[in-house]
Amino acid sequence: MIRSRVYVLLTLCLSVGPSAEIRCQVPAASRVEPIGLLRLDVGARETDHVVRGVVNKTGMPLFIQDRTGGMEVSLSAPVPGLHIGDEVLVKGRLSQGRYSSRLSASDVRVLNPGVPDPAVSVTVNMAASGNYDRMFVETEGVLREVRNANGVRWLLLDGGRESFVAELPIDPTKTRSRKLDLRSVIRVRGICIMDDRRSGEAVPFTVIPRSADDVKVVSPPPFWNRTHVLEVTGCAMALGLGIMMLYVRMERWRFKLVLDERTRMAHDLHDTLAQSFTGIAFQLQAVRNAMRLGALNLEKQVDLAIGMVSHCQEDARRSIAMLKPADLDAGSVLENLRQQGEVLTRGGNVRFSVNVQGDLSRIPHAVEDVLLRIGHEAITNAIRHAAPSCIAISLQVLDEVAVLEIRDDGCGFVPAAKRRGGFGLRAMNTRAHSHGGTLEVSSSLGAGTLVRVSVPSGQRPARLMRALSNLRKENNRL
Repeated sequence: MIRSRVYVLLTLCLSVGPSAEIRCQVPAASRVEPIGLLRLDVGARETDHVVRGVVNKTGMPLFIQDRTGGMEVSLSAPVPGLHIGDEVLVKGRLSQGRYSSRLSASDVRVLNPGVPDPAVSVTVNMAASGNYDRMFVETEGVLREVRNANGVRWLLLDGGRESFVAELPIDPTKTRSRKLDLRSVIRVRGICIMDDRRSGEAVPFTVIPRSADDVKVVSPPPFWNRTHVLEVTGCAMALGLGIMMLYVRMERWRFKLVLDERTRMAHDLHDTLAQSFTGIAFQLQAVRNAMRLGALNLEKQVDLAIGMVSHCQEDARRSIAMLKPADLDAGSVLENLRQQGEVLTRGGNVRFSVNVQGDLSRIPHAVEDVLLRIGHEAITNAIRHAAPSCIAISLQVLDEVAVLEIRDDGCGFVPAAKRRGGFGLRAMNTRAHSHGGTLEVSSSLGAGTLVRVSVPSGQRPARLMRALSNLRKENNRL
């Protein structure tokens, strides 16, 4: 009884103040029915009904909603002055669908302007049940695909057991649309439409947002996805490969150090034992020559040979004990070379001359050892092969380099024939290059031999010196 009076009063109010734009004659006997009950009333098909609800989406079709459900209203023409949130009274012929009802050829009257109702927050499974068809809902899903077709941007979202589609119209006034990353969690608000196949996806429902603001990114894509796992796996494999290559290179370096140490030991043995044996051979040859001439100083020369044998034994012990280089006092390189030459040629007719330029105290101990070893080898080679009468030893100390020259007046040789020659020349060249220096050997038949070695004596890094030496070696090969 009270409801009938309200309907009559409402009809009277509408008839007193009709609107020029929106007008509907609702008879006083028409009864306003809940939207949710019309969906369940099988006998209500193809009959006129009156419903009251709030506008959720304007345009064609129109969507309204009350507390019991939502409904789609088909209009013959757009209703002017209608806004989202307005309370309206709608009359029309009802046609039922599977999940909700539809009013066709309807007339609409605005009762009260209002504010939009908040969306009903539901899960994807709740929306897929059909109880929220044509209602303004809010739900979330993981973005799986984005596709643009026919002026519409289709978003395929995964909500767990069910998937759904969001139909977002593309605004032609905007040159660039907002970028949505795949695997992001998207929150969508809009009208829930059941059994919508326009997107071409087999999904239970479609959400139609009212604007682009109804689509929001809740969280960005997770870092641990398939792409990132593959990238991390690739980086880990590359790192492992790099570590393995580094290990192989370190093993090669270690093997090279072993070979270098063996080479150094061979050089030291050559510089000590071989040179000592050369002196012994020279003395024994002098004894043999003296025996032929009936000389009286044979005992002295034999004693000298015995002393050289003892010296050779000391060199052997020193080589076995890690082959430490001989201890040198500052500036004693030339004196040591002269003494060694005189010991090797004692009893012979070989003269030695020494010339010094610069401050010998500026030469580092390591450079002194290199110059001493190379000088020993050069003097030994001259005595052994050239039969000289004079050997000149010269040492010049410049700002950043020390230059040692060993010159003899012996028989000489052809350098091209000795390019692949004995171990002595290779040992001298290796020693010079190991400290960033250079070795030059010039000779000709009958004109003697000049051995010139230059070793940096400044504070430049040894690695840089070796690099420069290797560069010079490559240039010499070219």
